[in-house]
Amino acid sequence: MKFILPIILISISLHASLLDKVAAVIEKKPITFSEVTRIKNNFNARNMIAPLIYQKGKTSDKEILNTIIQTHLVRKKLKELGIEVQDSVVNGRIEEIRKNQNVTKEFLYNYLAKQGLSRQEYFDLIKQMMEISYFNQKIIAPLISVKDSEVSEKEAEIKSKIPKVMIYDVTNYSFGPEIQKKYSNAELIKILKSFRKDKSTLPADLQGLEGTDITLNGFELNPNVKKILRSTRSKRFSTPKIINNYLNVFYVRSKRIDRKRTPKISNDMIKQEVAISKSTEEIQKWVKSEMDESFIKIFI
Repeated sequence: MKFILPIILISISLHASLLDKVAAVIEKKPITFSEVTRIKNNFNARNMIAPLIYQKGKTSDKEILNTIIQTHLVRKKLKELGIEVQDSVVNGRIEEIRKNQNVTKEFLYNYLAKQGLSRQEYFDLIKQMMEISYFNQKIIAPLISVKDSEVSEKEAEIKSKIPKVMIYDVTNYSFGPEIQKKYSNAELIKILKSFRKDKSTLPADLQGLEGTDITLNGFELNPNVKKILRSTRSKRFSTPKIINNYLNVFYVRSKRIDRKRTPKISNDMIKQEVAISKSTEEIQKWVKSEMDESFIKIFI
């Protein structure tokens, strides 16, 4: 009887191992689906800490496996070059990060736990980031050159994605509940268009109507009003909008970009972004060529 319990425990352990299927084998080391799932579950935190490795959007099983393969091959190449990131150096870097953020160790690791990362995973991520940095310097950087045309193209792309803060010079016309009951929105717009050309065309019950000239900054505007003004061309009337029971119609006299609130992009930052993009492409090419020379088997 005393041998039965160990046998049962061994059987359960083997059964659990069989349930955790192997997703890939990297030079005799099995990578299980549970490891892939673990990375997928805390991928956002990994992307925040190591964006060069865990790239935004690359969260499929196959893409995560490719990332695992990349970190393995990078570490292997560095060892061939005699470069090994020691644990003491990684711990020093973690301490440096903690001090720069002015937080205690307890706060740091509690925060990481909320993001789904263990201390060991955080340690591994910092180590991987240091390794990819060394790898870029030694292997990839010499292969990359950034052209002026590429910087200009990237600058145009970045600027096109930056939301512009607009300044609107408008004339606001406001109508109370009684007028709203008497006229439809379309009728009021028609009356205002005639009024802009000839003030004598106003109906008797709208005599004395005066517009209010105001300048509105899109940065401070109510989102609904901002949306209306953004979609209204200069020298046109906006879609009517009820604000505090009054129907408001804006005549957009002009609109312009608020240069003071538009973020400035440094040339160095653009060059760095182009270089990072190109280095990512080169790393992917390098990984593909190295995979052909290494024993790597993927089962997805």
